Amino acid sequence: GGGILIDGELYYGARGVDMGAPGAGILSLTRDGYASWSGTSMSAPHVVGAAALVLSAHPALTPLALKQVLMESGDRISALQGITVSERRLNVRAALERAASWLPE
Repeated sequence: GGGILIDGELYYGARGVDMGAPGAGILSLTRDGYASWSGTSMSAPHVVGAAALVLSAHPALTPLALKQVLMESGDRISALQGITVSERRLNVRAALERAASWLPE
C-alpha cells in the first residue's frame, strides 16, 4: 500500500494518514478522454478542495484549526479504525458546519 515519505521514513496507517477520503474508482480526465483511477493521487484533491471551500467560507481559520475542523467533522468509518489517525472519512458539509461553530480550545 501507499504511504508518505518524510525525511527518509515511510509513514502509513494510523501513524501517518490523518483521515480517509474518496480515492477509489475516481473518474479523471486524461489525454485520451476519461479513465478511472485509484490511490492517494485521487484522494488528495478531495481533501485540498474541501480545505479550500472551508477556508473560503471561514478565512480566519489557522492551518491547525482547519486541520482540526476537517478531522473532527469526518464520518466515523469502522473500516478506518486503526489505519488512520482520526478513524474518519472526509465529510465536506459537516466540515463547513463545524467551521461555523469552531472555537479555539
